[in-house]
Amino acid sequence: MSDYLDKLRQQAAESQNQRKKSRQESASGEKDQSSDVSEKVAKLLGVTTEMVDNCCGSICPHCDMFLDKAVSLVELGYPHHLLMNPTQEAMFEEAREIYLRDRKEYETRKTELMDRMR
Repeated sequence: MSDYLDKLRQQAAESQNQRKKSRQESASGEKDQSSDVSEKVAKLLGVTTEMVDNCCGSICPHCDMFLDKAVSLVELGYPHHLLMNPTQEAMFEEAREIYLRDRKEYETRKTELMDRMR
């Protein structure tokens, strides 16, 4: 009887090790992918990767780049990171349209747009 239980314990330990390995592999793949995205966004915005990574994913009163990052992500074909209500979503779409139409106008109105979203 103890041989049977030992065999079950070994099988459980092996399957646990396999799950750990697969989690580690997928986590490293996700980090590589997110760092690639951060690098692309940083290059598009002309800032460092650390600045892009420090944006928390919300519409923060202390953040000066959440709108730039969100627009850049969408322009690069990725989903944006912002957590928005429907009103803020409409303002984001307006900001994105301005960005596509005239980037100088977007730069001049960016502070106003971010304040309205907050």
